[in-house]
Amino acid sequence: MIIFTRFGIQGLLVVGGALLFGVVGTASALDYEVTVTNLTRGQQFTPILVASHKAGVRLFELGTPASPQLKTLAEEGNVAPMTALLLGNPNVRDVVNSGGC
Repeated sequence: MIIFTRFGIQGLLVVGGALLFGVVGTASALDYEVTVTNLTRGQQFTPILVASHKAGVRLFELGTPASPQLKTLAEEGNVAPMTALLLGNPNVRDVVNSGGC
């Protein structure tokens, strides 16, 4: 089981393996605790990536090729390029991942 500690957040985006969802929050910061439990037998997860962001932040557009960062995450399980991309976006408030980068 992977547990992230609480952090201030306005929107929540989780990317890891097949886990991807978005939530738009209120104007004030909230605390969330994210818990990811692997229910498969022996199947390893890509490191989990969690980012808080303003409304409108998109990782991909339907019908267009994936960004190099998203492609690296999906194909290699490497969260570092996507983490760097998110950290460089002024509309992203916080980024946490379980990959140690």
